[in-house]
Amino acid sequence: MVKLKDQIESLGLEKETVADLHRLNIYTVRELWECQKKTLKQNGFSTSKIAQIKIKLQLESLDLNKKKYKH
Repeated sequence: MVKLKDQIESLGLEKETVADLHRLNIYTVRELWECQKKTLKQNGFSTSKIAQIKIKLQLESLDLNKKKYKH
């Protein structure tokens, strides 16, 4: 299981997506978890990239906007 302090690379996102997140100074799972979809859209992320991020986070029982799920 991925921890919030881990680097976003540990989520298995595409390299291009990771590079785009780094451009926004998002380096850890926590920083991504705290991010909002609206912010990603405003910074040029496509709907498919945002969906990829959401799926990778949900596989770790997390979601954008600081949501946690019990497993």
